[in-house]
Amino acid sequence: MRSLVTTVYHKFFPYTARDKFWRLRDRFQRKLRRLPDESRNSLLYFRRYLSFRLNGRCNACRGRNIVRYKNPLMPPMAFTLYTCRDCGFIFVAPPPDISDEYAEHTTAEFGEGEVVWNTRYLEAIEKYVGRKGKLLEVGFGNASFLQLAHAGGWEVYGAELSVPLVRHASEELSLPNIKLGSVEENGYPDNFFDAVAAFNFIEHVPDPRTTLQAMLRVLRPSGIVALTCPNISGIYHLLMPEILADNDPLKITWIPPHHVNYFNKSTLRTLLEDVGFVFVADESHRTNVLWQQFEVSTGPKVTGEKLQRLLAEIQASDTPKGEARVAAYREEVKKLILERMTWTMLSDLIEIEPILGAEGGILLLGKKPEA
Repeated sequence: MRSLVTTVYHKFFPYTARDKFWRLRDRFQRKLRRLPDESRNSLLYFRRYLSFRLNGRCNACRGRNIVRYKNPLMPPMAFTLYTCRDCGFIFVAPPPDISDEYAEHTTAEFGEGEVVWNTRYLEAIEKYVGRKGKLLEVGFGNASFLQLAHAGGWEVYGAELSVPLVRHASEELSLPNIKLGSVEENGYPDNFFDAVAAFNFIEHVPDPRTTLQAMLRVLRPSGIVALTCPNISGIYHLLMPEILADNDPLKITWIPPHHVNYFNKSTLRTLLEDVGFVFVADESHRTNVLWQQFEVSTGPKVTGEKLQRLLAEIQASDTPKGEARVAAYREEVKKLILERMTWTMLSDLIEIEPILGAEGGILLLGKKPEA
């Protein structure tokens, strides 16, 4: 006997009406495929937006209590941010597809401090893993962490979306087990790794829950995951919009579309535990030295050289002193002063952040439960 729902469905949607609907749908999809890429992408994005508004959940706690996020200190952006009222997670939805941009990333210069924070991260992992085994880094960037771990006796593996970065790691650094693609795509066996690391990666991922589930799958029981990302509740991220607003030369606080997830310690832990990890430790105090990466652009040596070049240029200028010369060099002077001020602030934050417990970066470690 047919159910009431089936009876009503067939009464109001007879075969002829259903057939017409599916024919129209097929015709629309054929036309969509013939549209220029830009128009087709706009329509697909709009469809994803409607789907999120109808069915969207928080990617940290899976709650449905989601509202638009507005911050009066933020500059206007062409992206929609939401926050979960249940756990506080902030995210862009639906996230734009910028995978092509990551495919072309090249190695970046971070300065001498890089070995310092890589050493700290490796020490944190070794503190909780208990043995040197197989270590996977997801989104390994310039592969300096993998290089350090490899030299320290780990059997290293790396997954990265960028073709130039994969080539750099495998050919120039001669690291083994380097693969192009995501952790979800690369076919790693279940229960294979002793540790999985993802540094300044999870904030870029359109679906962080799916990515962490893949990390959980490939870890052996009691294996460790180590995650770092910006801390939206860190003192830098709280103060810089008030102090410098759009004049912040680092531009690292609110930067969609490259950052689509905005975590604090609580929301990242919520996501870790909801996916199935057991929370192990908050080692965020180790991240304060990350500010040293900006020494190559805002440190005393480089800005001192910029100052001397600017002085020489102004002195050689034919522009009359006074208002005309001020107008000609106003923006260059402003930029240089902001850079020198920024390095002073970063130097202070290196000391202040661990004492406050409001570091600019998060480093959390989780463990895969025993079977």
